[in-house]
Amino acid sequence: MAILARAMSRRRTPPTGADSWNRVTARLRESAQLRDVVPSERQTVQQIVIELAGRVVGRRVLDLGLEANPLARSLQKEGADVVTTPDLLEPVTPPRGPFDVITAAHCIDDSADPEAALRVAGKLLHPRGRIVLAISHPWRTLPDGAAPHPALASLPSLLAALRSAGLRLVDAAEPSPEVTAEGGTPEPRYLVLVAERTGRRTRNRGTTA
Repeated sequence: MAILARAMSRRRTPPTGADSWNRVTARLRESAQLRDVVPSERQTVQQIVIELAGRVVGRRVLDLGLEANPLARSLQKEGADVVTTPDLLEPVTPPRGPFDVITAAHCIDDSADPEAALRVAGKLLHPRGRIVLAISHPWRTLPDGAAPHPALASLPSLLAALRSAGLRLVDAAEPSPEVTAEGGTPEPRYLVLVAERTGRRTRNRGTTA
């Protein structure tokens, strides 16, 4: 993660991804003990997305997901004005920007063209707006030998996809799953990225627009 750390500049508002992850995990563990239920890893990732979205009270938030999905409901409880869409590339009703925050948990990976989806998201963001993405970890071994989309397969390709959308990486969290009873260190399954709109889009050949 040293390369990733160097690629990022710190966000203007605390907390950092690692601190957020530790705090959210601790809070969920405490809550789970009270309910005698262990939260799923995806639920924990959802909480870190909310944490890294920052203060959303009164802000317009576009959530990439089905209407009334758990993440959208949680953002509404935080006071956000939430609009949902399951597909940025072929929406039934195109969302009208600009939005202060866009959240996308486990959906950009499923897009037929993640780079195009990110470009649409970048155009929908308010200047200095923020997008929080939760994706399958680029270095994760996927079931059945499946390979991630080339745009999401490495750190350089991820950064290039963000730049082409006029976005700049500003924070990240690399949540690691719990160590199993068999011991060992399991590989991280998810990566959460925070990017802000820069107003500059980079073409494939490195020129700017």
